[in-house]
Amino acid sequence: MLPRFMQGLKESNPGTVVQWSTTPIGDSNVHTFKRVFWAFKPCIEGFEHCWPVLTIDGTHLYGKFKGTILTAMSIDANNQIFPVAFAIVEYENNESWSWFMACIRLFVTKRSGLCVISDRHAGIMNAMSEVGSGWEEPHAFHRICIRHLASNVNTRYKNVKNMFGSTAMQFQEKKFDIGFARLGEMDRDAQHYVADVGIEKWSICHDGGHRYGILTTNLAEAFNNVLKGARFLPITALVQCIFFTVNAYFVERREEARKRLLQGQHYSSKITHLLEENCKKGAYHKVVSFDHVGGLYQVTTRRGSRNVSRGSHLHTVDLSKRTCTCNKFQTYKYPCSHVYAVCKKMKLNASQFVEISYTTREHLASYASKFQPLKDEAYWGHYNGPRIVCDELKRRGKGSMEVNPEVLTQQETHRSKAIWDGNDKGSLRWASLRIGWLTENFSGLPEQANEQVLHQYVRAYLLILMATLMFPDKSGNDIQVVYLPLLRDLNAIDDFSWGSAVLVTLYLTGPENPPLIQGPYPLGSQHQLRVDSLGRRWLSVHRRRPQGTTITTLLGYRDALDNMRPDQFVWQPYPQVIFSFLPEACYNDSGEWSVVSPMICFDIVEWHLPNRVARQFGWKQNIPEPADTEPKLHKMDKRGVHSRNWADYHSAYLAMWFRRYQFRFLGVEDNSDMGYNDPYMVWYRDRTRRFISPTFQQAYQAPLGATAYLAHGFAEVHRTCNTEIQAMPQEVPPHYRNIMSNIRDNTSQSLEHVGYSHLLQQFHQPTQETQVEEQHEDRGDGSTMQESTAEDDETLQVFRRRSRRINTSMSPINEQGTPEPSKAKKIWSRLRGKKKT
Repeated sequence: MLPRFMQGLKESNPGTVVQWSTTPIGDSNVHTFKRVFWAFKPCIEGFEHCWPVLTIDGTHLYGKFKGTILTAMSIDANNQIFPVAFAIVEYENNESWSWFMACIRLFVTKRSGLCVISDRHAGIMNAMSEVGSGWEEPHAFHRICIRHLASNVNTRYKNVKNMFGSTAMQFQEKKFDIGFARLGEMDRDAQHYVADVGIEKWSICHDGGHRYGILTTNLAEAFNNVLKGARFLPITALVQCIFFTVNAYFVERREEARKRLLQGQHYSSKITHLLEENCKKGAYHKVVSFDHVGGLYQVTTRRGSRNVSRGSHLHTVDLSKRTCTCNKFQTYKYPCSHVYAVCKKMKLNASQFVEISYTTREHLASYASKFQPLKDEAYWGHYNGPRIVCDELKRRGKGSMEVNPEVLTQQETHRSKAIWDGNDKGSLRWASLRIGWLTENFSGLPEQANEQVLHQYVRAYLLILMATLMFPDKSGNDIQVVYLPLLRDLNAIDDFSWGSAVLVTLYLTGPENPPLIQGPYPLGSQHQLRVDSLGRRWLSVHRRRPQGTTITTLLGYRDALDNMRPDQFVWQPYPQVIFSFLPEACYNDSGEWSVVSPMICFDIVEWHLPNRVARQFGWKQNIPEPADTEPKLHKMDKRGVHSRNWADYHSAYLAMWFRRYQFRFLGVEDNSDMGYNDPYMVWYRDRTRRFISPTFQQAYQAPLGATAYLAHGFAEVHRTCNTEIQAMPQEVPPHYRNIMSNIRDNTSQSLEHVGYSHLLQQFHQPTQETQVEEQHEDRGDGSTMQESTAEDDETLQVFRRRSRRINTSMSPINEQGTPEPSKAKKIWSRLRGKKKT
């Protein structure tokens, strides 16, 4: 119905532009609807007489199918909204906004110097900065809606919204600087945040006069509110509603402009009122001429008739440059009160300083072109284009539904309720799809499968890989269907940053057990879908249960990491030879490895901070600056908000992602080993947990021998003493520092003697390594702690001799002359007591 209506619209109103974006289905003449753009001919012609300003916005449709309507509005000579163009798209994203803006540039206007005002949606930011689009500066100027930015500021930083709004609306740089400084005093991070957006994009006084004083996108949103009831209608009915609404605007405003022109009114009604107000204020000002020929004057304001005006301000007016230091003259493009005062004193006609776009003639010209009535449907011409059908994936549904295996084909057969006429109860649970249903229905590729069926099985296979390896669900049985639309165009899959999405998911969820899929695998795959990552392979080598079964739990990881020796850990960049064994796609975007940017996967947002792992890139690791990882983001998930548009919700982070190459971390190349006393290692030991789990509470760990048991205790004493020595203030008596140093040195010598010095140098390989092989792990003879060997007994004698030396230096004398047990002595006593037990 919609294609025929659009054709009838174009026949009745020649010059109306309609552009389609559809997806062909196979070799047939049937296409799936994706987007449609239209602009009425009267709007195209009338926009040439409006202000060079566009406000763009999008709003959701509430009909049977999901969708978004994008609108572009301008302002006429009477400061009223002027509809320019419309589009119905799948949702707001980079592609839809770029397509919409490209259609405006190609089919609506070629005007240079246009100012586009919008919110900070990532799609809009990308479209406006795209090189060659015609929307980059100086062809156009992008400005941000102050209300939307203030809302973003309020979300991130509390109690600064009003100060930001007041600062943004200051016309004079002096007042702006004062407000901006106060904003920094209230919250320095908020000040940096708005500064990073670009001051010229939201500050009136730094705007350059491009936005004509328009602060927000309220004009576009006002028109969206006019259509609020119509957004429940089918698309064809919605287009009809817009057609008749815009026609009503033209008829009413055309008559209003014609009447004013006949009455001899030179300017539109609203502008006339503003000019009269400025003229009245200018009557109270005092003017001093400095250059009559050059048009340079000084104006001193007086109190005037309004109680709120304080007067006694000095402003400089330069008529040759059309400027005033109040900045309202440059912003609004019509005389301010100071210019009126100069014109009155110098007997000048102030109307020469009013821009032509405010005149009644321009107002009438905006609405001069007329809409033509639509013909009856019986008189519409024959439609020869493809048959366009709705995308059933956009159909709104409720609750748990049954799914037909053809759900992955995304073809035109999915109309009405046929898509839900399956036999598998509960295959689709709200926003998740059962993995078992996928494997059952796509277990093997049929013989002589055509391209359509092949694409269907590829999508199923990719969904299973996502469910079991890339984005495993905690239940182990489901995959969220939110990923399915990303697989619509298999040729465009590499447009998404899958690596960052997997990494950000791993950051949030940590290692989990992927479900083991039973039965046949899609596309005749020969490998198990439960593919062990390199981390799992490493784990299986280092830690095993007594029965020999591999430990693949989080506790197993912790144990293995806690018991690593220095020779088992190499903190160096990947050698170049590794890349020769990897597909090219794995390192094509290696430039992103060093960017400081948020990584986003729908609801999940995590920061990528390469400066904290500089050694991974072969760079010197310096002490990193404190980083705000925004813990509030970690509490966010999709529960209860399945309909949320995450692109809108995370628009600020998306904007950072699209500008990620501007924030790359570049270090100094350094592949040398880091010493134990390297500044970073000292900083690291002071702030980190050396062991993930407490030493004596590690799960899945074979019983420790007496040597290892005491060695870990000595290492803890050494670490405690070293920390206390570093934290001692200067006024502490020297003998206290000497006592702690003796304890630290004795524990260090003891550990070196028995071959456990690596416990003190977890991140530095010793120069003289004397390591004794531990007998407590996989001894093979089944010996336990109670079955200590002769070697253990000999080592215990060493610990006893060292302990006597420690005890002699562990009782510092207080002011009363009595021994005072130290923290180290208490620790040592506890360890000795545990050994006896």
